[in-house]
Amino acid sequence: MKAAASVRVAALTGTADALPLLAEYAQDTRYMVQNELSAGSPLNNGGLTIRSRKLLRHTRRLPALTRLKINLGPHETVEDLWFFADIPELVGLGVTLDPSKDHDLVALGSSRHLQRLSLFGVESTEDLSPIADFRELGHLSLAGYSDARLSDFDCIPSVWGISLHRPLEAKLGNASRVFGQIGSLNLSSFDHVDLGLLPESLHFLVLQDMRVRNLAPLARLVLLKSLYLLDLKDFDGDFRPLAALDLQILGIDREDGCTGLEGISGKIQIG
Repeated sequence: MKAAASVRVAALTGTADALPLLAEYAQDTRYMVQNELSAGSPLNNGGLTIRSRKLLRHTRRLPALTRLKINLGPHETVEDLWFFADIPELVGLGVTLDPSKDHDLVALGSSRHLQRLSLFGVESTEDLSPIADFRELGHLSLAGYSDARLSDFDCIPSVWGISLHRPLEAKLGNASRVFGQIGSLNLSSFDHVDLGLLPESLHFLVLQDMRVRNLAPLARLVLLKSLYLLDLKDFDGDFRPLAALDLQILGIDREDGCTGLEGISGKIQIG
């Protein structure tokens, strides 16, 4: 059957570009057509990643879709999170929001299986509490967030990794409490932060584009395996406080003027 063959060819491309054609055939009730659609391609065991909001309407017509990831580039600024409402199969969302608007995270409430959430532009978003309702959330990225808006949160044990960028104030107290069991942390564009607040559970840590005078507070992070220190300001260049750590990787952007690198146990990546 020509229609079934067209579905098969489109599906075998293995990309989201095939979605418009597959969606056209989604309402075709012929067995061979539906059989090809239900086979799951271009889905990977029921999963699909799209990088344009224009494709979202087509995903709603794929019967085999069980896990959807949406990752939009910064050129597709999102004005309203309700555009992503009622997508129960959503497991990953990465978007750049209009930072001038107070976005309603309740819009994502039906996505109970959300595992990764990246929101860039939450400067004006007052209520972050719906994040706590995503019981399967493992990784969270926020840019433009306020630590004060996490003050009413309880600990969220499901989250294993967070990335925090361009905070409204250089504080980490509430984030350290709420995400106190994380293994992975990425901090960037903090003017200053109290490194003594970092969770001792960390295995992976990135500090980038921030003021760090010395590394002594990191010596207590005995579980740390991977550490990346990039574009640090006011750094004294002394790596001797890290000598007691069992690091596997230390990533730095320069070695000029640095001391104590010979005492690092693991591989040093420069650049």
